[in-house]
Amino acid sequence: MQAARLDGNPWSAASRVCDSIARCRRSGGPNKGGWRNTITVPNRPVRSSRREPGRAGTEALHRTVAGALADAKAEDIVTIDLDGKTTIADLMVIASGRSKRHVDAVAERLLKQLKDDGTPALAAEGRENADWVLIDAGDIIVHVFRPEVRSLYNLEKMWSVEALGEADELALADD
Repeated sequence: MQAARLDGNPWSAASRVCDSIARCRRSGGPNKGGWRNTITVPNRPVRSSRREPGRAGTEALHRTVAGALADAKAEDIVTIDLDGKTTIADLMVIASGRSKRHVDAVAERLLKQLKDDGTPALAAEGRENADWVLIDAGDIIVHVFRPEVRSLYNLEKMWSVEALGEADELALADD
């Protein structure tokens, strides 16, 4: 406790900093597990191992998403192919719910279906407000809007969509 000798007060900030540095040095530093605030990389892959990699895996995931949205009675389902437009995802699915409660229920149903299929959603944002819920499912980004919010942001126009219609989405859900 060299710091305690410096200022005479064992409870001062200088004392606590020197004590923590000494503890880290005694435990071997970050490479030997001594520092608690180091970032660790998970041993498991982020993507599901049950789904095939590449386009076949994306199509299977798209069928799961389309089926969950259709089961939850989401409206105006549109799929946008992002290939060649961005690298964040392969597809973007946009759907509407009738109210805040319906938007939250659709998002909950989709998250449950993804979890049941072994594809955990990487992120789900906006469920507190339920005006616009964004679900990042890896290869597919899903937006669930209230109709007023959807018309305000108009993502279909922003991404200049060559979209699949609702009939195509329902056909995918039936497969």
